[in-house]
Amino acid sequence: MDEVKKSFYDRIAEKENLRYIDAHAHLARKLNMKKLEQELEAPGLKQVWLLGMDKSEDGYLADNEKILQISKEFPIFVPFAYLDFNQGPDQIDRFRDQGFLGIKAIRPPKPYDALEYMDLYQRAADLDMPILFHVGSVATVNRTRMLRNKSYYGHSTMLPRMLMAIQACVPKAKLIQGHMTWGYNEELLMALCCNSATKVASSGIEDIPWWYENFSRCDSKGTPIYKKVMLATDVTYGEDCPEEYRNAGEHIYEKALFVYFLMRFQAYYYPWQGKHDDVLYGNAAEYFPDRLLK
Repeated sequence: MDEVKKSFYDRIAEKENLRYIDAHAHLARKLNMKKLEQELEAPGLKQVWLLGMDKSEDGYLADNEKILQISKEFPIFVPFAYLDFNQGPDQIDRFRDQGFLGIKAIRPPKPYDALEYMDLYQRAADLDMPILFHVGSVATVNRTRMLRNKSYYGHSTMLPRMLMAIQACVPKAKLIQGHMTWGYNEELLMALCCNSATKVASSGIEDIPWWYENFSRCDSKGTPIYKKVMLATDVTYGEDCPEEYRNAGEHIYEKALFVYFLMRFQAYYYPWQGKHDDVLYGNAAEYFPDRLLK
């Protein structure tokens, strides 16, 4: 973003008291601390949910240990622990004792709604820990890596509709769909409408016409869909990552401005016109109010 545009947008953000939460983000394994501090200075950024990844994964994303360490150093970060589907619910207790506040679910060997996983979700619900599920498309890898991690690396075990069975079995679970993506948005909507406790962290391949079609709909308890959508980026804080995932602070700031302009000026005669603060901030702020920057 050039300086002229930034100055203009900064004035708007200040005038409108723009505030927002990044409800789906990652951390680089190798950190540039100076860069990280700069990213967290994005105007209006109040909280970032950091999602841990499998320690055995190749790549650049930080694991649970690193996530927890940096979250203690920077209170703006809310730590989500990577869930190992090959272990039992005792791991949820360990996560809570260590200081994690949420759970990240991805790449289960069996479908998310397999009966054997319900004890995991029940324990998270008992400890009031939200679970963010990666749903829809996911990067594919070779068979050797699949066997090494004892995980599944296709799409078919991570479908949005599976959250409906989970919510039925564990009514008090706080379920969050991670991403929007082509081919799965109707399932995502079905889960949002049928499950009163389910929300979506809206990152990935977002379908803005879907917003216009569905934000005015309501779930089974009458809550409008726009009250169940949360701003998110899926970018990586800390710089040492692929080019498209860098500059996390600038990325979330620009996205927050986009949602502001869309819902403020391009939603006339829709009931969600002017409700940008819900998507940017309010819908996510309900989960961890004690960790919000003032």
